[in-house]
Amino acid sequence: MRNAGVEQVVADLAPDADLEMIIEVNTEQAERNAVGIPDIGARMEKLRQVYREAKLPLIEALAHYQSEGLDIVNELPSTSQLILAGPAQVWMRMIDENRDLLEDEAITIHMNRSPLSAIAG
Repeated sequence: MRNAGVEQVVADLAPDADLEMIIEVNTEQAERNAVGIPDIGARMEKLRQVYREAKLPLIEALAHYQSEGLDIVNELPSTSQLILAGPAQVWMRMIDENRDLLEDEAITIHMNRSPLSAIAG
């Protein structure tokens, strides 16, 4: 997982603090392959397929935490990103239990919106 600083922010928050993050999957190579498709509609469809396939393992892993309040706010189907929101304690558990998936160099986690305590701390 690139941006391990996010993990420290999550660990430092109160367990019930809500935060929103973006998880991004690097799809650069697949995007380069799609660029050669001359028809723009077919190219866009191929890119959506690339993004969907790249994000699927994350979506499946995250589904286990939805009952605890970790929600996919927006799947951003035309990008390689997902926006997620939930309580810090659920984020921490999700990170701990999915290290094999999240430690892939292709995965980057960014803060999208965080509690003031994360900014002020």
